[in-house]
Amino acid sequence: MFYALIIMRIRVPGSNFHVRAFADVETVDNQYTVMDFGIEHPSGGIDSLAIGGSFYSAEKLIASLNDKAVDRDEAVAF
Repeated sequence: MFYALIIMRIRVPGSNFHVRAFADVETVDNQYTVMDFGIEHPSGGIDSLAIGGSFYSAEKLIASLNDKAVDRDEAVAF
């Protein structure tokens, strides 16, 4: 199944580091999806927390929303 996930990387105002969310973590087992949330320091260091799970319902919802968007865009194009 294909689904799109927006990865957020935001510079914190008044600081020199970035916060990132929903960064995909590659694994050898495709049964689970693992995402990383963390802080990127200017020195290259990263403080992060990885969260994994089998997000079946969320993946189905995202796929459904993507399909509806494609159908809507195709209807507008013609």
